[in-house]
Amino acid sequence: MGNFFEQFEINTFLSLIIRNWIDLSINTSVLYLLITLVLIVFIRILSINNKIIGEKWEYLLNLIYMNFINFLSSTIGSGKEKIKYFPFLISLFTFVLINNLIALIPYSFSTTAQMIICVTLSLSIMVGTTIIGIEKHGFKFINLFVPDLKGGVRVLIPFIFLIEIISYLSRVVSLSIRLCGNLIGGHMILKIISTFGFLLVTKIKVLFFIPILVLLVLFVLESFVAFVQSFVITLLSMLYIKDSLNLH
Repeated sequence: MGNFFEQFEINTFLSLIIRNWIDLSINTSVLYLLITLVLIVFIRILSINNKIIGEKWEYLLNLIYMNFINFLSSTIGSGKEKIKYFPFLISLFTFVLINNLIALIPYSFSTTAQMIICVTLSLSIMVGTTIIGIEKHGFKFINLFVPDLKGGVRVLIPFIFLIEIISYLSRVVSLSIRLCGNLIGGHMILKIISTFGFLLVTKIKVLFFIPILVLLVLFVLESFVAFVQSFVITLLSMLYIKDSLNLH
């Protein structure tokens, strides 16, 4: 039956190390990230070529895009300066969602259940939002970490500043664990239930429909979780961009 963690193991297909410090090897994570990239490009091509996708598919994509833009406007605000972040946010949402859905295919691999990938993604988001804030406000960006206090309470500003800095940096960890932890937990439950179902069927064959029904319900639930997690990380990215733009 194998262990419950074998679905998260990274296997190397092609080892390519240059001068012992540049690793260009092709492993499971790289392969599935490339598959995700191909699917995103394919969806983009379909959204452009109307003759291929048809009116219904085009309507669905336009509906998703328009709702996403409306949600972006209500969260960050309207205007060209803020709408320009739409391509990044919709790409982030699509990237995470496709990776999450691919992971639900039996015998596939979950890239978004790898902590290193989630940390890299979260760190990139935080570095990007920080650059946005510094580019717009310059040194005044530090006001994001300094509350507006009056009177004798100002003596607490150094302590509050330190707490705010720690809270700001901890966003990288919270984003990573939120995405990675939920997916690992969901896949572990599916693995445990499927293993239990296999053992139950071998003992009592008449009960074969019970594990199948449970797995079907869990699969639908995991599909919903895959969408929700993609939406949550995109929403948090919107809020972080808003903080950098408005300094609050």
